[in-house]
Amino acid sequence: QALRVFEEFPHVGAVISGSETERVRRLFTFLKEQVDSRKKVLSGAAPSVEKLRQQNLEAALPDIFLVIDNFVAFMDGRQISPEFDILKIIANEGTSLGIHLILTTTSPNYPQAIREKISNVICLEMVNPVHYLDSIGRTGGLYPAADTPGRGIIRESHLVEFQTALINPDQSNDMEKISVTEQDRQLWLKALSTLMTDAAHKCLREQKLPVCIPPMPEKVDLRDLLRKDISKNCRLNVPIAIDNTSSTLQPLNVGFD
Repeated sequence: QALRVFEEFPHVGAVISGSETERVRRLFTFLKEQVDSRKKVLSGAAPSVEKLRQQNLEAALPDIFLVIDNFVAFMDGRQISPEFDILKIIANEGTSLGIHLILTTTSPNYPQAIREKISNVICLEMVNPVHYLDSIGRTGGLYPAADTPGRGIIRESHLVEFQTALINPDQSNDMEKISVTEQDRQLWLKALSTLMTDAAHKCLREQKLPVCIPPMPEKVDLRDLLRKDISKNCRLNVPIAIDNTSSTLQPLNVGFD
C-alpha cells in the first residue's frame, strides 16, 4: 500500500496489492508474455534490448521495472507458484530483455534463487549493525551516518556511502530543521505526478505510455465491450464477456459465422 502514492505517475502502469490475487496473476501473465515476445524480437537481431536500442531507436523496446515492496511478505505462500517461476526467469534473464527487478525488504530471508542474482543492494540505516552483514555483506566498518536522515550504503562492485534526496518544502539546507509530515509528502508527490503526467502526454505518443493492468470490474456493461476494437477475422464476432486470462482484460469474443 505504501506505493499507492506513485499510482498517478505517467510511467507507472499499475500499483497492485499482494492481496489482489487475480490481478497479481494477470500481472505475471503480462510479464511472461513480455519475456517470450522480447526473446523473439532479439533473436538474431541483438544480444540485448540495450544493443537493439543503439541499433534502431524506433524499434527499441521500453524498459519495464517490476517493484515489489516487502518482498518477504509477498513471497509468503508463493514459493511454489507460476509467479515465482517467472520471477526466477526475470532475475536470470531480465536485464538483457529490459525487464528489471526492484525488491524492498526489511529481512534478507528471501529465496536464494532470487537473492544470488541481485547485483546491486541499497541499504539504509539499520537498528542492529549485525544486520548489515546479512543484507549487504561485509562493510569493512562502513556504516551510514546515524545522525543524517536519508544516509545509506550501496553495494555494486564495491561499497559506497550515499545520500538520498529528501522532500523539503521549505527549501532549507539545514538538515536538522527538516520536519516533513506524511501530508506534506503526499501533497508534494501529487503535485509532481501532475507535472510529469502533463509533460508525458505532451511529449509521448500513447503507445509509449506503460501498459495498465486494470482491476477486474464488479459489473461489465456490454456497451463498453462493443466500443472496443472487434476482430475482423469473423464476419459476426460478438464480445460476450471480459477474458480474465488476458493481462489487460480484453473482451472475450465468440464468432458466429
